[in-house]
Amino acid sequence: MGRKSSEISSQDVFPRHSNRTSLNFADDTPVCNEWTISLLESRDVTHQVGLAAINNNTGRITLTQVDLVFYNRTCANYNYLVYAMSSDRFAILSTYAKKDTPSTILVCSTSVGKNQVEQSSKSLLVSRLLEYHKPANVKSIQRKHFNDIKGLDNIDNFILKDVTKDAKMMVLRSKYYAVAAASALFSYLDSVQTTVFAPNSLSISYQEHKGTMFIESQTAQDLELTTSAVGNAHGMSLLSLLDSCLSQMGRRLLRSSILQPLSDAKIIENRLDAIQELLLNGDILNAIRSSFKSLKGIDLEKLLMAISKDENKSTAQDHEVEKRISQLLTIRSAIHAISNIYYALDGAKSSLLTSLRNDLHDDAFNCIISAIDENIEQDVTLGKSGSLAARNAKIYAIKSKQCELLDVAREAYRENLDDLFALSTKYTDLGNGDLPKEFINVTKYGSKGKNKNNSENMAGRYRFTTIDLLKRNSRINDALAEVYLLSKQRVLDIRIVVIGCLSPIYRASDAIAMLDLIVSLTNAALIRDYSTDTLALKSARHPLLENLNSETIVSNDVFMSDFAHFQIIEGPNMSDEIGRGTTPSEGFGLAYAISEELIRRRPFVIFATHFRQLSTYLQFKPGVVTLHMATTVGGSDEIYFQYKVAEGNSVEQHYGLQMAKSAGLPGEVLDEAHVIVRELSSENEHGYDSVINQARKMATRRQAVLSVTSKLRQICKNCALNYQDLMVYLARLQSELVLSLEGTGMGDPEVASNVNEKVSMESNKRSSVSPTSSPMFISEDEAEQYQSDLSL
Repeated sequence: MGRKSSEISSQDVFPRHSNRTSLNFADDTPVCNEWTISLLESRDVTHQVGLAAINNNTGRITLTQVDLVFYNRTCANYNYLVYAMSSDRFAILSTYAKKDTPSTILVCSTSVGKNQVEQSSKSLLVSRLLEYHKPANVKSIQRKHFNDIKGLDNIDNFILKDVTKDAKMMVLRSKYYAVAAASALFSYLDSVQTTVFAPNSLSISYQEHKGTMFIESQTAQDLELTTSAVGNAHGMSLLSLLDSCLSQMGRRLLRSSILQPLSDAKIIENRLDAIQELLLNGDILNAIRSSFKSLKGIDLEKLLMAISKDENKSTAQDHEVEKRISQLLTIRSAIHAISNIYYALDGAKSSLLTSLRNDLHDDAFNCIISAIDENIEQDVTLGKSGSLAARNAKIYAIKSKQCELLDVAREAYRENLDDLFALSTKYTDLGNGDLPKEFINVTKYGSKGKNKNNSENMAGRYRFTTIDLLKRNSRINDALAEVYLLSKQRVLDIRIVVIGCLSPIYRASDAIAMLDLIVSLTNAALIRDYSTDTLALKSARHPLLENLNSETIVSNDVFMSDFAHFQIIEGPNMSDEIGRGTTPSEGFGLAYAISEELIRRRPFVIFATHFRQLSTYLQFKPGVVTLHMATTVGGSDEIYFQYKVAEGNSVEQHYGLQMAKSAGLPGEVLDEAHVIVRELSSENEHGYDSVINQARKMATRRQAVLSVTSKLRQICKNCALNYQDLMVYLARLQSELVLSLEGTGMGDPEVASNVNEKVSMESNKRSSVSPTSSPMFISEDEAEQYQSDLSL
């Protein structure tokens, strides 16, 4: 992305205006934020938004195109990039605490007003960003620089050359707004940040939103997914609980997986299979952990960004040589670490672990190692910057006989350095009386005269230079400049080889991040035993509370199955319901509609709500269980929270009014509120009590049948009873079902009597059968026959 005569200038990108505001438009000062994000919104009714973002630390560029009418997904993608994919978790925590925006946002100049008066005309997108992310560093760019043709050319020039490039370019050609936003992003990087990248050196990807779940930023904060409500870097969160990652790449992936969870069942199953294999094979797990030690302190993505980024012309040659050599030595260590991780996965069977192992091996790695080993000394180490050892390490880092001119320049440097040391030693050995008078400079005490002979009095010692020393030092500097120039060319030749192999290294970096994530989740399953194939918890506690070692934690039992997969928790719960920020009727409608769909899909759901009517209507549906948070009322009508989950509906205690009373509201206001609440409750209950009772009986019947059906399925899968005991158990199930139906008033007493008699006779008959002839399992056909009999 070098500067050409046809390229734009910073003044051209950012139009000048007289009045500057909090939007910071017309400001061409480069800002060193972690993210630079370019946004372009459509002018039609589709409300499409193109987003192009670059992480200035890792160099990864993400493009996407969304949206909804109120730009919810754009704001969500902004949060995902800035807070999920950032490099430093402590910087993220401080960002949340200070409400700072660690990014520069680029928008079209038509989206913001030109001055203080016209800011009222800024677009809805900019308004939403300023509303939810204050203070926002928003910069405006002229509309002509949002050019999709130029954007495609830039992407084609800088994207990594690999087998996926053509497919990516084909997808991006139809994403006008995302590509146009990328054009403005590259213009800003070139003209303002003066950032230059080597061709085909950037990881550019288009992010689809299929297979992931949308979590609003406020919800993520309320649930303490990645940050603690305590508001400090040591607070507990779900991220801190699961984070045992051994690399920065894995930690970023874990954070992004929490903020944007997967919804693709196949990918989730593949991850679970990998975790299960590591749980069962401790040797592979320990080998992986050991191999990650060689990668400690190396952030591959940051390293690749530094290698692909060209140095500014103002950078001194010796500094550039030192940085490039350091990068090459680090990439050599990283490739050796990748090789160790590759061999640690030897013997892995699951599809995900096998795929990751394949990504950790490529012939290009050998090319990089060969290019570095052939040119750079094996044992070279860069010492403390500025020291003579560090200078010599840079000078002799390139192997001898690789470049004759370089060898000659280094020999000249060595000879001049030896002469300098010899002359310096000669002056050091001279006594005070032997020193030449013209080189002695004794300044009178208190004198402010200028020292013309470069002598210094340091703690009783004299330091001075001579003409001969200055001449030799000049020769040394000339030799050094020649050495750095020739070394730089050799180092840049090696860099070209590395840049040509960046694609497999990026692929290996992604594989390491995923493997680190799997190992971290395996560690959580191994140590804390969070994974299980059955949702049956005894004395369960919140993991974050448990981690605080508090003695006042109230435990609860949890059991969920096919006949109890949707559990409603009423009462003074500590979670808010779906439909927050709406009217009561709208909120209830949203909660009811969403609940119906979840019940139909049959996942395990714990649904906390303040809508008491929700359980009244949903209790008739199969799989629904109503629970409530237990409370007690004191002598002065004060409510005490037990934090215990109890069965059934909550008793209407109007805990909201009790909380208002404790908040100090006037007594006459509370009395009037109680009167109104009783009238409203009476009106709501009048007229449909009989309907509710009838529906409740229907629901009880359905729940009883569904419970027996679930138990029969469990018998087919897991039963190990002998034939005799199995028949007794099935007879008891049949009896319980019939009696339960009779209790609802919807059964036939005569049928119940016959069933009881039949059960008694069947039990006596089965008791005479020899146990040795009994099968250990019941077939599905037999189970279906029993279920068919029960339905009669």
